[in-house]
Order: sequence, then structure tokens, then C-alpha cells
Amino acid sequence: MAEHPNATRIRALYEMGSGGDMDAIADSFADDVVWTVPGRGAISGAKRGKEATFAFFHRVIPGLKTFNIEVHDVLANDTHAVVLVRYGHRREGREFNRRGGLPLRRSRPDLRLLGAHRRHNSVR
Repeated sequence: MAEHPNATRIRALYEMGSGGDMDAIADSFADDVVWTVPGRGAISGAKRGKEATFAFFHRVIPGLKTFNIEVHDVLANDTHAVVLVRYGHRREGREFNRRGGLPLRRSRPDLRLLGAHRRHNSVR
């Protein structure tokens, strides 16, 4: 079975994002995106809106020189999509690995990222 065109589009967005060019994917985020980082740490909580979400990315990702992201799978149809990812980094001799899913919604004729919530954290 051929991959749905929205799944192909999402994979392309992740390729752009893994290259570090967050501005190139900004148009793929809804203006009212909510990016949620669970927990009680300094970066935990909901980042509401595109501006707050990208400010968070620019603050956190540049400090993670070993940041990597791998798309595990993409599930998509004409109106919804979920991308399952594994991402991690090394810091202060520790390795952090996370898996997460990102739900997408249709807010215009194309899909826009509605939000994200990380889950299944592990630290080695």
C-alpha cells in the first residue's frame, strides 16, 4: 500500500527540521499551536502559540549539540496525522532518549501542527 501524501509531507518536514532550519517549517504550525513538555522542570509546561513555541525551540535546541531525531512511523489520512518519533541528546555525560507522538489537525486546506506532548521518557 502506498503511503498517504500527508505522511510523505510530514516526513519531509522532519527532514527540514533535523537540518536545524526551524524557520523553514514555521508555516506548518497553526497560529494556536500548543507544545506541551510534561514534568516539573525548568522547561516543562505548555507553550501556547507559534511565537512561544518557536522561542522555546530556539532557546532549547541550540544548547543540545548532540540533539537527534528519528521518525519511527507516520499515520495519516486526509484530515488527521500522528508522527511517532524518537529523539534524544547527550548532556553532562548523560544520554536522554524520548519517544513521542505529535497530533496534527486540518485548519486550512492543508494540515497544520496543533500540538505535541512528549511521553515515555528514559534516561541512561
